[in-house]
Amino acid sequence: MDRDPLRLLLTSRILRSFAMSFIFLVIPLYLKSLGYSATEIGLIYVPFILSAIFLPIVLGNVGDRFGYVKTLIITDSLMILSLFLLSVSNSILLIIIAGLIGGYNISNGSLRGAFSPGQTALIANIYKKENRIRILGYITMAAGLASVFGPALLLLSNISLNIYVPLLRVGMIIMLISIIPLPLIKENRHQPKKAAVFSANTFKFLWKILTINTVNGFASGIFMPLLPLWLLIRYNLSPSSISVAFIIINIWAAFGAIYSNRLARKIGTINTASVTRSLSGILLLVSAFSPFLWVFVLLYSIRSFVNGFGAPTRSVIIVNNVDNSDMGTASGVAGSVTRASALSTGLSGYLMDIDILSPLIIGGILQITSGLMYLLFFRKKIKD
Repeated sequence: MDRDPLRLLLTSRILRSFAMSFIFLVIPLYLKSLGYSATEIGLIYVPFILSAIFLPIVLGNVGDRFGYVKTLIITDSLMILSLFLLSVSNSILLIIIAGLIGGYNISNGSLRGAFSPGQTALIANIYKKENRIRILGYITMAAGLASVFGPALLLLSNISLNIYVPLLRVGMIIMLISIIPLPLIKENRHQPKKAAVFSANTFKFLWKILTINTVNGFASGIFMPLLPLWLLIRYNLSPSSISVAFIIINIWAAFGAIYSNRLARKIGTINTASVTRSLSGILLLVSAFSPFLWVFVLLYSIRSFVNGFGAPTRSVIIVNNVDNSDMGTASGVAGSVTRASALSTGLSGYLMDIDILSPLIIGGILQITSGLMYLLFFRKKIKD
């Protein structure tokens, strides 16, 4: 195996995940510091998610035609511009524009975001099917470990309450550095793409994934983007305490992915995807009722570990079962459907103002449902 692409991918992904892990925490807390309520912050997140809906579809199609490395460079460049806008003004108009062009993820920095579909397609382009889960597991683990250190920067809030804007600028610089390894990656020639979006064969498989992702996306939108704010309200935490909680959670999340390939070989990719997603939902549901912070952190950390098992598998299921000329578009559309459903973030802040437990309860129930849907839709064997 040629290790150069892996080293380059790891370097770029580690830097990006380090930046995104604290940007994920900073943005809702920054908006809270500007005086916005939980309901208003939930609505402000709508353009952020709209960007994450449409960018992967457009860039995935571009990647299928012209190369996936180009899409990763474009994705990161738009994120850098977005962070610049957030860091130079607290104007609501600029915040909305920044959200619309950023392609932000709705979880911490370990995996998700507009970057993720292009990365998955690139891995599928470079590596054979039997190696894809393992390679994506390595990258996901490395990204998760990098995400451990990002939240530590919020400890600086003990020194200064005006730390949010400087952290946005630091994130912008790190994202810029993360682009440097990408042009050095060589990918294989692309199969000519004939369909405008994707082929009929791809759609026959993909509609099932899209249905599952719709349910899970709604769940993620309900509880994930405003989780730092949820912790602040639920346990009356300081920003530095929130950072410590996420350091612990991210440590557990990092190591789950490395075992994904082993579990998939033993019980199959579909069973791995189903079991890990359903168990993640159960743990999320239970954690909502935790009376103490340490109990919540323990339960949510275990959830992150379990979810890490399934993340590479769920990504590889798509690229292994669609036409080669559709890998980027299919990954982008699948991710975009998840993020479209995550517009439920607009409802999340409202729910938090009414009942602080409800976002995690609803999110947990829906994640359990989406996990069971893998077994419902894929009873027949598909390509592992």
